[in-house]
Amino acid sequence: EVPFSQAHKQPRNQNRTNKADPHPLSVIRIVDRDGSNPPLKGREIGKRKRANMAAAMTTSSEDIEQLLEAMAFKTKIGQLSQVDINLMINEDKTALRQDLVDHYIGELAIGSVLNVPSSDFPWNTQDFRKAMAMIQRTAKKHGQPPVIWGLDSVHGANYVHGRLVTPQPINLAATFNREHSRMAGVLASQDTRRAGLNWLFSPLLGISWEPKWSRVYETFGEDPFVVGELALHMTQGIQQTDDAVVDNNNSSNNTTTAIIPSKAAACAKHFLGYSIPHNGHDRTPSWVPTRHLYQYFLPPWQKVASEVETVMESYTETDGVPNVANRAALNGILRHRLGFDGVLVTDYNEIYNQNEWHGTAESKAAAVLQSMQEGTVDMSMIPWDADEYLDALKQYHEQSDISDERIDVSARRVIELKHR
Repeated sequence: EVPFSQAHKQPRNQNRTNKADPHPLSVIRIVDRDGSNPPLKGREIGKRKRANMAAAMTTSSEDIEQLLEAMAFKTKIGQLSQVDINLMINEDKTALRQDLVDHYIGELAIGSVLNVPSSDFPWNTQDFRKAMAMIQRTAKKHGQPPVIWGLDSVHGANYVHGRLVTPQPINLAATFNREHSRMAGVLASQDTRRAGLNWLFSPLLGISWEPKWSRVYETFGEDPFVVGELALHMTQGIQQTDDAVVDNNNSSNNTTTAIIPSKAAACAKHFLGYSIPHNGHDRTPSWVPTRHLYQYFLPPWQKVASEVETVMESYTETDGVPNVANRAALNGILRHRLGFDGVLVTDYNEIYNQNEWHGTAESKAAAVLQSMQEGTVDMSMIPWDADEYLDALKQYHEQSDISDERIDVSARRVIELKHR
């Protein structure tokens, strides 16, 4: 376990007890085997995990650096962009339009798509696979990196018509069974990957303390320990390598699984405090006391940060600061205290919400700059305004407001994720 001694600002080797607080985590004293309370190790754990994964990669880190050096600026910022798949759908919502795919994937070098077609006729496995095959062929034709498609497979592949649906996370939590959660992750990953998609926006790590909130059923309940344990095992299930697909892909008789990935990335969400809106309404601001933050809300993230490939920030403001540009939360806690060095993606339209919802940026372009300077977001869900987002990045880069290093750090994380 990663100790909380520094996070709580308590003296070393001192018990932390609050008899007035009945919560089971009101007493936290996590120690090493020798009895000491060492500094927070999250960063080192994250680095060690990534180093082990990198060692198993067929393409070395030097090759990735060479790829980045050769990559055009347009392609780099394209990798930081994620658009809604409905931008490329035909009028009857049955398939993609090649001309639109050429524009977004080929010309703009968009690195990721998300969502499902807005249709009265849900797509099945074959529909998704045909669309994903078109996207990847188009990326290859234009010399762009492969594209990753994210989907909210929270309880099974619930957006893929005809696939297995597992219990909601709140129901899994009621079993107190880690294996049930892991298997739910395995099944969700399996059916999502069969559709050609290998990025699951799951699990949700919020603790459910506000019963009026409309997304309680997506959580693992109110106890930080239960949330952390079940979220960790679901993450491991989602990211487990599918040996059957590996064997089939390597088989000379394989003619059907060329675009079925053998592994998927989980996405822990939503960082941070999204599950406790002050009035119960979704997306309203959260007010989280510092002690509650470290004692209750962060332990689940501490469990998962060194395992999960990606993290999604949240719609909410925490203590008055939008999370998408929250330097203390994203830089100080997520990256440094917890040691997460994977891909950080925004929630839907959250970059522009700084202008349209939170009121902290005077324009959409200013919102782009604010998030790049104040946070550590790598990929932005800019579902309908890709051109405007990319133009803002170019403009501020030319003015030296956004550095080459800032772009390269995020582009590197995205490319490494896709390779893994």
